Amino acid sequence: MSKSKISHLVNSSNTISTSWLLVLVLTSSCFSTLSYGAEATNNYKLLNIGVIIDVDSHFGKEEKVAMELAAQSFNTTSQSYKLFLHFRNPGRDPLQTVSAAEKLIIEKEVAVIICMETWGQTALVAEIGNRAQVPIVSFAEPAITPPLTPTRWPFLVTMVNNRAEQIRCTAALVGSYNWRRVIVIYEDDSIGGDTGDLALLSEVLQNIGSEIEYRLVLAIIFSFV
Repeated sequence: MSKSKISHLVNSSNTISTSWLLVLVLTSSCFSTLSYGAEATNNYKLLNIGVIIDVDSHFGKEEKVAMELAAQSFNTTSQSYKLFLHFRNPGRDPLQTVSAAEKLIIEKEVAVIICMETWGQTALVAEIGNRAQVPIVSFAEPAITPPLTPTRWPFLVTMVNNRAEQIRCTAALVGSYNWRRVIVIYEDDSIGGDTGDLALLSEVLQNIGSEIEYRLVLAIIFSFV
């Protein structure tokens, strides 16, 4: 990567590294008392944090740099704990996502996993977190949150705004143009990640006198090496 690209990433990430610092500080504060994932090194404890994101995307690169800056800022001031980030990029392959989460827990002994992709991937990682009793911090959320989510995934912590508001905003835009029929184009992630979104979209469109006329599904092709 060229120096100009690195400079751009650092500059743009500085604006959100403060938010990530807050996330990482809260994470370390909540889980630093746990025995797993903390390895004593010199006079401080090393806290391993797993991160599952798409580091190949533009936004993913900014997220990675921002988290690294936040961790560096925390490590500079903390005398008791040092954060070490372990990044994994399984893409959108659900099997690779599960494998990445399991390896982070078993091989790296992470105290927490931050998962930032689709809700379908988050649900899979949450299942792994339940079995290993490792907290999962997620920035993905379904449009319709199942009422039994806290019971099914007690180790899952969601940290995003409700996507239902975004879908209602989309429906309001459709209504402002008096569109009565719409075509929905979406990706099939094979694990039902978009089911709640479509159900809510269909409902709010009906409320304004519109409907989904056609659904165009783009299949995701997974490659196995």
